[in-house]
This record gives sequence, structure tokens and C-alpha cells, in this order.
Amino acid sequence: MQASLTGHLVFSTLHTNDAAGAVTRLVDMNVAPYLIASTLQAVLAQRLVRTICLNCKEAYVADDETLERLNLKRADVGDRSFYYGRGCSKCNGTGYKGRKGVFEYLRVSDPIRDLINERRPTLFIRERARELGMRTMREDAIRNVLDGYTTVDEILRYT
Repeated sequence: MQASLTGHLVFSTLHTNDAAGAVTRLVDMNVAPYLIASTLQAVLAQRLVRTICLNCKEAYVADDETLERLNLKRADVGDRSFYYGRGCSKCNGTGYKGRKGVFEYLRVSDPIRDLINERRPTLFIRERARELGMRTMREDAIRNVLDGYTTVDEILRYT
């Protein structure tokens, strides 16, 4: 924090469940909210999910139960296929090969700074950030499912 107060750009890591949780984590580390609000520019949260093996990747049409698990409607996905890996020798029968990041980027704008200074809980910060256009990690993970990179089961395990 000291370096950021003197104008230096500082990158750091924290263990939190999402981007908004970083503010609470810093407060838990005894950083004053006014210091967080005046120095924090952005938070990038990430998780790694397994990617579908390209050698055994197969398409399927998601049923209504699957869409409901993702909080999606049929109109949201149109005629898009969903994918899974059936398992093969290249992926040792898992259906997955490699990993990919799913992300949540919180830009600390003035409305977010106000919430930090008011010592508002993580939930309020997250909801205001969403109102301002932040895509949640779950939303980014769903995009990766719809783009065919990973599976529904995989993102439900991690987001």
C-alpha cells in the first residue's frame, strides 16, 4: 500500500472468491478503507477450468434442466451446441486436456470507491459493479461453455 500511495503501480495477489472480495480481504488485513478507495484501481479474479479434449470433443443439444442449472433460457442459446469430451487415449479417458482461465474484472470507479469508503459489504460492491457492467466469473465461464471450450459440469464445479 505504501508504494501505491506514492504513485507506483503495484500488482499483488490475494486469495478471494471473487473480485469484490478483494476489498473485504484488504480490510481484514487491517488496511483502512479510505486507503483502499484512494489507491485500488482494479481487481482481476481468475479461476482455471479444464478444457475439452479436441480429439474426443462431441456436440450435444442442452436439455432444459442443463439450461436451468446455468440460469439460461432456450432463447439465450438459440441453436448453439454444447460440448463434452467422451474420453480417449489422448486425454487418458477424462474428456479434458489443458486448462483455461475464466475471469472477473472489477474496475474501481467512483461509485465503487464510495461503497468502499462507506464500508459496505462485498455483496453491495459486487451488485454495484454488475450494474456498472462487470461480467461475473460465472458469466465468463458460461461464455466459455457456449464457445465450446469447457463443459457445464466443469464450470459448475468452480464458479
